[in-house]
Amino acid sequence: AWHYGLRAGYRRRLASNTTLLVGLDLQGRFTSLDRSGSVNHPAREGDIVVFGQRPSSERAVDHWCVHILNVAPYAVFDIVLGKLTLSPGVRFEPTLIEGDRILPPSSTPLATGYSRLEVPGNPVGNKILRNLFNPRLQIAYRVGKRLTLTAGTGVYGQPPSPEDMSPVFGNPQVGSSRALHISSGFSAKLRPTLTFEAVGFYKRLYDLVSRSSAPSPAVGQFLTQDGIGRSYGMQLLLRQELVRGFFGWVTYTLSRSERRDHPDSAWRLFDYDQTHVLAILASYDVWRGLEVGARFRVSSGMPRTPVIDSFLVSPPGLYQPVFGAQNSTRIPAFYQLDLRLEKGLVMQRTKLSIFLDLQNVTNRANPEEIIYSQDYRTRSTISGLPTLAILGARLEF
Repeated sequence: AWHYGLRAGYRRRLASNTTLLVGLDLQGRFTSLDRSGSVNHPAREGDIVVFGQRPSSERAVDHWCVHILNVAPYAVFDIVLGKLTLSPGVRFEPTLIEGDRILPPSSTPLATGYSRLEVPGNPVGNKILRNLFNPRLQIAYRVGKRLTLTAGTGVYGQPPSPEDMSPVFGNPQVGSSRALHISSGFSAKLRPTLTFEAVGFYKRLYDLVSRSSAPSPAVGQFLTQDGIGRSYGMQLLLRQELVRGFFGWVTYTLSRSERRDHPDSAWRLFDYDQTHVLAILASYDVWRGLEVGARFRVSSGMPRTPVIDSFLVSPPGLYQPVFGAQNSTRIPAFYQLDLRLEKGLVMQRTKLSIFLDLQNVTNRANPEEIIYSQDYRTRSTISGLPTLAILGARLEF
């Protein structure tokens, strides 16, 4: 794949308390892809499968090319009204999508390339807001020298993935997905160099791509785009800025991410939902550029669909799983402690850093995936890497 981009911005003060930022974001991607194998493998978000499950015997082959160009002009105002700062903005995101084939080669002997300009509508249902392209608003209010309240909302877009646009394995007509973000929180200075932040968030997702629920999807329509999703939770951050050679932070996220693949389907957990994520990082300059650091991480395991039974198919004499409720179990939790030793050497305008990373110091066998025996009667897990030492160097000019 080839990626290219351009970003330009211009800032001007309109009044003593008002600043305007206007700009343009241009991002392009040209992708040429090849794929062969089963239409349903590898699994994608929402597929009910188990690790190591044999794919179907059906085989397909495709080669396709996609060019996606996103051109996004934007404008943001910063308005200071005493202790209150308002930052309203708007972003317009037309997307040019081009492909070499909208149908498989076997469907027509004629060239079936396509080109379309997509101007996604705002998913917000309000009669006023839905006509504003990606409206956004950030608010900050200084209660005192040490406490600031914040809030924000906005509409965001994401162009389609070229991997989903195969006429054989996907759908060349999928477009951009949209999301509405809402957040609110505060930032408190506990000490001059110690800050505590708390943010609550909610995201509503629209036009999510899912595998078609039809038993025999039409040609070029193995994927549909009528899914919705939601994600909500909170994030806490305690940050110590560099003082006397020491800095560090502690962050914790509590969240839940759900989606509904089709209008007639039920809500379920995202395949990558993680309820708890905790990270602690600290670093200390022991002596003349010799730094010692540590990182500790804890996170909930991702959801999986359990196998509750199995049956034998003969021929070919293979067991097939019987699944329980979708994403109703989880991979066991992840814990890991890492250490780092780094020495920096400054030579005129050049800095050489030599470091030693020790990952998974406790040699914990962190489960990475749930696996089953051949007849699906016994369950176990695949573990991640054991203790790993990495020696490296970094040169900065």
